[in-house]
Amino acid sequence: MQEEIGRQVVTTDGFENIKLIGGADCTYFKDLVICCIVVLKYPTMEFVERTVHIGKISFPYISGFFSFREGEGTIRAYQKLSHKPDLLMINACGTTHPANAGFASHIGVVLDKPTIGITKRIFCGRAKIPQKGNEAQPLYHGRKQKGWLLKVLPETKPIVITVGHLTSTRSCLDITKKCLKGNKMPEPLRIAHRCAGEEKKKWGKSSGT
Repeated sequence: MQEEIGRQVVTTDGFENIKLIGGADCTYFKDLVICCIVVLKYPTMEFVERTVHIGKISFPYISGFFSFREGEGTIRAYQKLSHKPDLLMINACGTTHPANAGFASHIGVVLDKPTIGITKRIFCGRAKIPQKGNEAQPLYHGRKQKGWLLKVLPETKPIVITVGHLTSTRSCLDITKKCLKGNKMPEPLRIAHRCAGEEKKKWGKSSGT
C-alpha cells in the first residue's frame, strides 16, 4: 500500500493562493490516539478553528508506518473542520521515506491536499547541518532533494522540512519560514501540538491519573 501511495505523490505545487493553513499533530493517552488539527489565516497566523478526534489505537508502533496508526484519526479531525485549509502541515516526514510515502505524503494523497512534513529529526536522507540562525541546507534522499534542514534559532537544533504532496522543495521552505513567529516550530504545528496536549490533560484528569 505504501508503494502505491508513493507512486501517487506529486512534488510540484498544486495550489495558487494560500489563505488558510492547517497544522496536524497527534499524541497518546493509554490506548487512545488524540489527533488535533488547527486552522490559521496565512500569513498572519490568526487563529480560525480547531478540531479534535479521539479514537482507539488500532495499529502497533512501527517506525515508518505512522499513517496506519494516526491516519484515520487525522482524517476524521480534518473532516470535522468547517474551514478547510489550502495547505496542511503535519508533524511527520513526507517524501523522505523508503516508499516515498511518509505520513505527510500519505495524508496529502488521501485528502488530495497540499502537505508539508515537519519533524525534529531526519528519518531518511542526508544533509549538512546548518550552523547559523535562519540557515537552510538541502536534504537529499537517494539522488533527489526532498526537503531542508532549517536552523530557526541560533540556540536550537534544526527542524526537518520535507515535501509532502502537491508541494515543492522551494515552496515548503518558503511557506514554513512565513509561519515562524519567534519559536522553533512553525505556528500551525506549535499550536496543534499544544491543542493535542491540552486534550491529553483533560483525559488524564477525567480518569484520575
